[in-house]
Amino acid sequence: MENEITKPQKLLDKNGALTTTGWARDLLLQYDRDDVKAPKRRIKEWESYLLVSDGCALQLSIANLGYVGLVSATLVDFRQSLQHTKTIKKVLPLGAMALPYSSKYGDATYTEKRVGMNFSKASAKRYLKTEMLNFLDGKNLYVNVELEENKQHTLVCALPFTKENDCFHYSQKTIYPHISGIVRCGGEEYSFQSTNTFGLMNWGRSVWPRSISWNSACLNGSVSGEPISFYVSDGPTDSEQTSECVCYYRGRLHKLGKVCFSRSNADWGSAWNLSTKGMSLTFEPAIPYRRSASMGLGSHQSILLFGLFSGAVTVEQNKTITIRSLAGFIESTQNTNW
Repeated sequence: MENEITKPQKLLDKNGALTTTGWARDLLLQYDRDDVKAPKRRIKEWESYLLVSDGCALQLSIANLGYVGLVSATLVDFRQSLQHTKTIKKVLPLGAMALPYSSKYGDATYTEKRVGMNFSKASAKRYLKTEMLNFLDGKNLYVNVELEENKQHTLVCALPFTKENDCFHYSQKTIYPHISGIVRCGGEEYSFQSTNTFGLMNWGRSVWPRSISWNSACLNGSVSGEPISFYVSDGPTDSEQTSECVCYYRGRLHKLGKVCFSRSNADWGSAWNLSTKGMSLTFEPAIPYRRSASMGLGSHQSILLFGLFSGAVTVEQNKTITIRSLAGFIESTQNTNW
């Protein structure tokens, strides 16, 4: 049985090792960059949001990866052929991007002449604001979105790497069932209303092995009028003690084991199967989007697939929920020489 963390304590001990491993319903473990014993160039700190509506998907990220800092925006238009990512790099930030130690307070901010990006929190809301010049073919990107804070849809994990003693993964995933705001790219405007939208916050502080890859998936919708959402993954660590896998149904958290991802053939657009104890789903991609970036010392590649999930999930008291064609996405990530 996976360990649920219920009391606040430090994330790392005096040797830079995790004080405990497991999952929590809130950010209880206190991260401090000075507690990390690995070289500063290997510390990864990030805050990222992926927002999905009927018309588009938007991903915004601010990341300090030790030897390189990244500020990135991705826009995928579901109705047109527009699929684009723009990334601005800062060489050797080594902590200079000053991301807050906690997701509960402080702003994640990056500003220079090409871009202004800010993620802030006030009371029960998060605010995402971005202005990026010349995002695509001379068109500027403008984002002003707000998310209702949702502690009931939060999973925090502290995970070890069994073969890498100086590595750890500390993450928070929060699903936002309803978001609101606007996104503009040139003359195109995309409206995020409270219905038929959802978002995922991916916050993390980690030291990873040199090469790492994993798959993850997220869904949000309703079954017979009852809200359901999940986030599942087959990584990013090799630990079997705890997984970044959870289902929320009727406002309650149901913990899932690590999920096995497979697809029918090598084509990214082919059907996927996701399975673990109590869950069996298929995913039919409709819109694939490939992104890759060279970072001098290393490389990053991810595939974003938007489509429909179908299958069944069993929650507590052996209640089986049948899912039919609910919208969501799969992301496949591979990092080399990090």
